[in-house]
Amino acid sequence: MRLSLKQLKKMTVKTMSDMVLGSVTDIIFDTDGQSVVQYEVKHGFFEKEYLIHRDQVSGFEEYVMRVYDTAAPQEKKKKERLDIPVHPEPVAMREE
Repeated sequence: MRLSLKQLKKMTVKTMSDMVLGSVTDIIFDTDGQSVVQYEVKHGFFEKEYLIHRDQVSGFEEYVMRVYDTAAPQEKKKKERLDIPVHPEPVAMREE
């Protein structure tokens, strides 16, 4: 599959476990090997950018670039775990 940078920038970057990491903002290109070495990924306007190495990419789907779960930054993993909805069970107390 061949993609232009314009097409690549429209792709959402997701881990194998469907965690959204953001979208591709740019690429790092190796001129000696004439290949993409890393992808710059950013999620949201104020989030910091981070790099994903080409070995961390598992494949491409329609509008999605899949990466291995290990590609997610640690703070993103922790944040994702905190966003899990918690439904406490009601507790009834009885007086005797």
